[in-house]
Amino acid sequence: MRVAIIGAGLSGLSCALELERYNIKPVIFEKRAHAGEALDFSVVWPIIMNRAITDPLKYLKKEYNLELAPLNHIKKIIMYSPSSKSVERGSLGYIFIRGFPDYALEKQLLSYVKSPIIFNRYIELEDMRNKFDFIVVATSNSIIASNLDMWTDTFIAHARIATIVGKFNPTEIIMWLNTEYAKNGFCYLVPKSDKEACLVQIVNGITRNELDYYWKRFLLVENIQYYISFTADAEHECGFVRQRQKDNIMFTGNSAGFTDDLIGCGSLNAIESGMLAARAIVSGEDYNALSMPI
Repeated sequence: MRVAIIGAGLSGLSCALELERYNIKPVIFEKRAHAGEALDFSVVWPIIMNRAITDPLKYLKKEYNLELAPLNHIKKIIMYSPSSKSVERGSLGYIFIRGFPDYALEKQLLSYVKSPIIFNRYIELEDMRNKFDFIVVATSNSIIASNLDMWTDTFIAHARIATIVGKFNPTEIIMWLNTEYAKNGFCYLVPKSDKEACLVQIVNGITRNELDYYWKRFLLVENIQYYISFTADAEHECGFVRQRQKDNIMFTGNSAGFTDDLIGCGSLNAIESGMLAARAIVSGEDYNALSMPI
């Protein structure tokens, strides 16, 4: 069986890993020169007792035989709104790093995958449709779905990702909710170590040029005085595909519009959707139905 995967991010690598377990070796095409995200940033997988997936790590091990190592366990979450502060303590979840480090989520998945990855290769879907039995779209954007008239936008989110230096508790994260500087988005601080952290602002309903203003308001209102060693901006399309499988094409991760609870930034559902696409290919089941729960 010939399977092509477009994108060597979380969902693409997860799909490849699961296919390999059934002796199917896909070909992975990646437009960048490396696997995974172009930026380093932190994400959080929470343990939420009243959700279907209580503990994400135990869930992935049980359902997909996938073991991943978090950077740290979360023992404290502080949440600020304009008028209140909430503190939660306990076994609250896991911190992961995305991007370039050897312990990043992408690198952990990459260490399991044996299939060939063709880097620096931009793929046109029409050039591939008749060459492969299945094509798994695992890109970080909606371009392919939009070209097929299958994508519906909900909103565009602009993000500023900063690396800050100071003193941090590696097991403590902070979140801010305030429409003055984040609108319907949010800001968060997640430590990478006791000396470095990731500070992120996500704002909806603005232009890229307005992000500077909202960033300065955030730093001023919340009195953020850490030394900022690096910043980068990103744009994220939020939306969904009307069908996650159409003919022999399957959409996973961001290309399907999957998101996560809290500040996972789609990483957990990216992994699961990739695994489910692979199982649909192997079993002949309907991927639309398999992926409906997520």
